[in-house]
Amino acid sequence: GCWGSAGEFSLQGLLEDAAAALRLVSRYRHVDADRVGLLGFSLGGWIALWIALDWPAGVERLVLADPAGLRDPSGMAREAAETLAHPTIESMKEFNRRARFHPRDIPERIWPLVVKRIESRPARDMVLAITDDDFLDGKLAGLKPPTRLLWGEADRVLPPSMGKRFEAEVPGVRLELLRECGHLPQ
Repeated sequence: GCWGSAGEFSLQGLLEDAAAALRLVSRYRHVDADRVGLLGFSLGGWIALWIALDWPAGVERLVLADPAGLRDPSGMAREAAETLAHPTIESMKEFNRRARFHPRDIPERIWPLVVKRIESRPARDMVLAITDDDFLDGKLAGLKPPTRLLWGEADRVLPPSMGKRFEAEVPGVRLELLRECGHLPQ
């Protein structure tokens, strides 16, 4: 049920698709399946974390940039998810302001196209499919690979306080706040 395949969308299905892709790539002669490094940004960071938890022998290192996956008491993450699930011109303008340190000046005629583009992606299905079991709160202590955690100091989509929580939950990780950087690096 992911990316146009039949069935219901789920974060678990997305994880299974990513793991299957990794297994497929690991069949190539020049790929050492025991030395896979994963880079994940936002939702991709959440998925990379799940893969590393589910396949500890196969993931050698992680680089995470503003990963989702922990509950956000500030409500910013939920607000961003709702914006992507139900985009309007005004909500996408606000997302642009919150996601970037220097928001882009986008011409008015482009905003309807932005909304159509977001609507054409599986964002709505992704947001609606997330369950309580998908969140990583309290599940990261068993994470094995060395992990580098980068976070935009000015991120107003997934606030830096979430980065501090990741730092507290992931063994051996150190949070690196990036100056003059929002959720979307520029």
